[in-house]
Amino acid sequence: MGLDHSHAEEILAFRQFRRNIIGFLRLPLDVSESALRDALNIISPNLLASYKQRAAQATLAWASMCRTDMQSLRLSGEARGRQRVPLQSTPVQSAAQFAPV
Repeated sequence: MGLDHSHAEEILAFRQFRRNIIGFLRLPLDVSESALRDALNIISPNLLASYKQRAAQATLAWASMCRTDMQSLRLSGEARGRQRVPLQSTPVQSAAQFAPV
């Protein structure tokens, strides 16, 4: 549980970081990711690099949490004697599609 908790904290910290940047730049709350990155690049390429690094870390944390959840579902199904579809057989979607970036 501790590992999932630290991943959740990392994701929430990134969301707050992103929200703070949007507020500081006085951008609309629904600004697109590409527009936000363009604005950061104009202001400071170093800030954009930092933002991208934190976004990547949050995406990895999210993916790790999803992987843990899927493994838990698989194990709980096996414990109940149900046959589950192997994880390798399920469609894989990009973590970036669901991550808070």
